[in-house]
Amino acid sequence: MLKWPLSLALMVSLWGSAFAQQPPPQGPGGDWRGAQGGERVMGTVVSVGVDRLTVKTADGKEQVVMVSDQTQYRQQRKEIQLEDLKPGDHVFVAGHENADHQLAALMVHRVTDEQMQMFGPGGDRAFGEIVAIENNQIKVRNRRQGDRVVTINEQTTFMKEGKPSTLQELKVGDRIMAVGKEVDGSFTATRVMSGMMQGPWGRPGGGPRGGPGDGPEGSGPRQ
Repeated sequence: MLKWPLSLALMVSLWGSAFAQQPPPQGPGGDWRGAQGGERVMGTVVSVGVDRLTVKTADGKEQVVMVSDQTQYRQQRKEIQLEDLKPGDHVFVAGHENADHQLAALMVHRVTDEQMQMFGPGGDRAFGEIVAIENNQIKVRNRRQGDRVVTINEQTTFMKEGKPSTLQELKVGDRIMAVGKEVDGSFTATRVMSGMMQGPWGRPGGGPRGGPGDGPEGSGPRQ
């Protein structure tokens, strides 16, 4: 069974909220994790059937996800149906291994490209409050990572509250989340996001209380 590596600690809490809405059968001592494994998959929908989804993960592998009348479907806080899903959609799936050793979904969340980049695996992240902007470099500060320099280039894209933006719209004091790659100590961003950002489970700020996606009043990444 494929287990997705979680790139941010906050995802543990996010997945946990899905199980809390509809927990799988418990094992001895009431520990569903010990009994069922607590499976998670993130990726892009390849196909949709009457009782299953096929999801392609970031490493190119395809994962079959079984669904039933017990499966819940969400987009942010809105309830959707299996029929609303289509190839190309990004999804986060929380479920458990069934008796046939298949991933049985308890919760399927359709998410945006921005949320997929923010919370999905693949690439490094830098977040915090902008303390300086100079040429093609943005210096950010937060209590977990300290000061960090984010380098941008022609391929870097900017999003503000889910809409296309530009470097010129950023200013000192803004909070951002940058997704990219760190090589030899230099972090280059492929995408920079600012403003209020919704988490994959519909909560403003993107993470649990105190997590990297939780700013004051849900305003974005927290310092």
